[in-house]
Amino acid sequence: MNCSASCSVSMPSAPVVLTAFACGTLLSLCWVRVELRVPHPMLDPRLFRSPALSSAALGMTITFFGSFGLFYVNASLLQYWRGFSVLEAGIGIIPLTLPLLVGTRYVPGLIRRFGIPATLSAAFALTSGGLLGLSYASTMAYPVYAAGLFVIGLGIMLAAPCLTAQIASALPVERAGIAGGLQSATRELGSALGVAVVGTILTAGFTHQPAAWPTRPTPLPRTVQEALASAPADHTAVTEAFTHGANTALRTAALVVLLAGALAVVGSRRAHRSPAVAEGLTPTDSASAP
Repeated sequence: MNCSASCSVSMPSAPVVLTAFACGTLLSLCWVRVELRVPHPMLDPRLFRSPALSSAALGMTITFFGSFGLFYVNASLLQYWRGFSVLEAGIGIIPLTLPLLVGTRYVPGLIRRFGIPATLSAAFALTSGGLLGLSYASTMAYPVYAAGLFVIGLGIMLAAPCLTAQIASALPVERAGIAGGLQSATRELGSALGVAVVGTILTAGFTHQPAAWPTRPTPLPRTVQEALASAPADHTAVTEAFTHGANTALRTAALVVLLAGALAVVGSRRAHRSPAVAEGLTPTDSASAP
């Protein structure tokens, strides 16, 4: 994903952001209230009492949070810092895709051997470790950077099938449509949060670098590309400031993935130790069983 023209260096004012979050929270509460009252809810919030469903939804959200946070900055890091062309940046991300293309077929066997909780533990550890390693490898030789991408790809490769299976198995067959919709919703939520959080931290790190932009223009350009065009003499300072902001954002994403992933794993372990799972029943089945 190329964001060379969209990595903004100016943030919306705090009141706009806070108002948007407040409106989103209010609308979410209204949605929950309506869904609890209607006879045939689109997505019954009570379903999230199931540890299997709630932990899988959290896990899917955090997987896409980490991956789209990476997508937001990866191409720009390759182009601005390493001087890759657009084509070279596209080729440069191939190490991330290799595990997804080659290794996904082996994940069901790993799940049968080690179980979903253990596989998810490895998935989130790899994704978090890869993001953290990438933040330090951004200034190293490309093969080191490519190794970080490969590790992240391994984490996504392990997480996605596990979480998809867990969401699907947490609901009865007649609610397969709900399971599919929930997967899509959590992916979109994670993607949006990943871009928003990583983009905000990157921007803050970029604009608050003391040594950046010795001849800062006023007003500040909206993108890194504009900054380089308006202050060509500051090319090195601008790219270093951008890289610093991107690295800080990647480290934050790594921490979020690690902590939220741990919560998802705890919920998954709890679900797989429950009698309903042990007997091969879904949470809905066990609630209605005599």
